[in-house]
Amino acid sequence: IRSCPFSSPLVSVRNDCEWRDHVRTTYYLYPIHQSGSFIVMSTLAGALYMVLLRLLRRDYSEASTLLSSCASDASFTDEERWVLSHVKLTESDLHPNAHALRLRLAALSLEHTPEAMQWDVEEDLFGYLQKFAHVSSLCRLTAEEERLLLEYVVQIQDGRVVQFHTTLRLRYLNALAEARAGDDDVRLSLPTQMRFGGTKLRALYVHAHRFTKGRLERKVGHLYYNYRRPGSPS
Repeated sequence: IRSCPFSSPLVSVRNDCEWRDHVRTTYYLYPIHQSGSFIVMSTLAGALYMVLLRLLRRDYSEASTLLSSCASDASFTDEERWVLSHVKLTESDLHPNAHALRLRLAALSLEHTPEAMQWDVEEDLFGYLQKFAHVSSLCRLTAEEERLLLEYVVQIQDGRVVQFHTTLRLRYLNALAEARAGDDDVRLSLPTQMRFGGTKLRALYVHAHRFTKGRLERKVGHLYYNYRRPGSPS
């Protein structure tokens, strides 16, 4: 609802032509479990559609619970790809849990059908790492999902400069996996902060507009700025 951008109610379009072209049925049916406490997901497309609706309504906890039941051992069908293509409609939602849920959907797609991801995974990964402390424990990614997505982001960069926090997090997760596989301790060297510098600009970058972010130069290392009063000795 454009007149109320922070509203959560959804308005259904019941005469959508794209729905008839991509979905086999007029609507999805969700059987109720015998206990009467939850619904049963009979198809993967129906489960993904329900996750999408919960994500659009900003019901992150319920979307995370439903997403746990989504699994596939084959490539997505055209119907499932069409449902996932609507995840891009939630890109304006920059809540920490929204980043996490889109990344979990990306990890599910990356294993079987990478071309189904039509939203900015790299931007979601950056927001997820920056807001990690505010992500609900129910929505967080597993270490394996994080490694999968980080390796994907590093791969698609194709030699370009990769975000500093991305490579650092990947090094940590690789060291964690190596330590769990063996009994020996694994040493991980972390970069030191600059000796001179002012306040970090990472917080400014996180809350900046997308247009502004595109104009900020991304470099490996910490981002600082200095201020020297005019007339003071250098």
